[in-house]
Amino acid sequence: MRETIKQEESKESLRVKAVEISGNKMPKLHEQIDFMSTQEIKHMFEELEIHKVELEMQNEALKETQDKLNNSKQKYFDLYNLAPVGYFTLNHKGVVLKSNLTAANMLGVTRGIIIDKNLTNFIAKESQDIYYLYRKKILESAKTESCDVQILKNNSASFWAHMSGSLSEGEDNEPLINITISDISELKKTQEKLLQQEQLMLSQSRQAAMGEMISMIAHQWRQPLMVVSLAASNIKIGIAMGKTITNEQLDEMSDYISDQTKYLSKTIDDFRNFFHPNKQRTTTTIYKIIDDTMNIIGKSLENDNIEVVINGTCTREIDTFSNELLQVLLSLINNAKDAINELHKNGAKIYITITERDTEVTLCVCDEGGGIPQDILSRLGEPYTTSKVVSGTGLGIYMSKMIVEKHIKGTLTWENRDNGACFTITIPLK
Repeated sequence: MRETIKQEESKESLRVKAVEISGNKMPKLHEQIDFMSTQEIKHMFEELEIHKVELEMQNEALKETQDKLNNSKQKYFDLYNLAPVGYFTLNHKGVVLKSNLTAANMLGVTRGIIIDKNLTNFIAKESQDIYYLYRKKILESAKTESCDVQILKNNSASFWAHMSGSLSEGEDNEPLINITISDISELKKTQEKLLQQEQLMLSQSRQAAMGEMISMIAHQWRQPLMVVSLAASNIKIGIAMGKTITNEQLDEMSDYISDQTKYLSKTIDDFRNFFHPNKQRTTTTIYKIIDDTMNIIGKSLENDNIEVVINGTCTREIDTFSNELLQVLLSLINNAKDAINELHKNGAKIYITITERDTEVTLCVCDEGGGIPQDILSRLGEPYTTSKVVSGTGLGIYMSKMIVEKHIKGTLTWENRDNGACFTITIPLK
């Protein structure tokens, strides 16, 4: 009813203006008519009638366009306010100029509470720095930027939100920040569960490796302990036989025993570092990683008559988690040793090939252990999938892959080649 009254008032207003305008022209028109023939007057009225029809048609077209525009506005209103994600429009200071209903509902407040407030008021304390840098980055960049933050709700609870925003221009070229938010709380919970599961698997992997380490320690210590025992026995036998032990002989024996105990102490340090890895990135070389690995497993390979052949060079340093990379290399070499021993192959070799490229270095470990069965090859790297016949937790390759990809930011791949398996670690160069 109100709409009809407004339309009638609008028509009346237009008519008044039209009369005023035409009134100024009427005298001239009357003067012209006085000198016009009947035929000319008739033609003029025909033209006026046609013009009237044209105006009516234009008016109908305008009305139809206006109706479509109103419908579009209504659709936009519905799409904007009822969208599955929240929308914010901020000024360059971070003040909310506009918000949709979804965003308000996500925060548990009305739009009136959000508008003209700085969005930082609704960001959890833990995420303030992230949000500040995020907004700063949007203002400095023409690209779409995103981040994950915790947002406060009206009831003081919070939820994880993924923000995606970009820059646009408002009136007077004022910079505006358009942000969408979506609730990712369930995704974060799933990620947390996956992280806990990975930590559990890492713990299981280390416990499994501990048994293998004890065997390696036995190999590493056997010879030095025999030397110490033999030196002590020689002194004891000499005294029992009444031989005179000179100071020079005692010094020699003492130095010999001291050297062996130092070696045993170094072995303990090597194994202790393995079980308590440094969580800080360090600058090192590929050769240092290989040397540290061989200090742990070298004697075990020697006792099994397995030779390690190292080829290739890398002149540049790497910035990585050294002990975690050592754990991966140790696992791969130990798997190669087990594969060779399962074949009862005497005098086999393990090849470590280093290849340096522009931005990365590859470390390829190949064995002569007969390769990985095809039915296992495609599943290798999945939890609890093992290629070992006698024993194996199925966590070694899975954890190695996870360490290389997530911590070292490289890749771990594998394939059968010639008469064995090859595992290739790709490591970013410093």
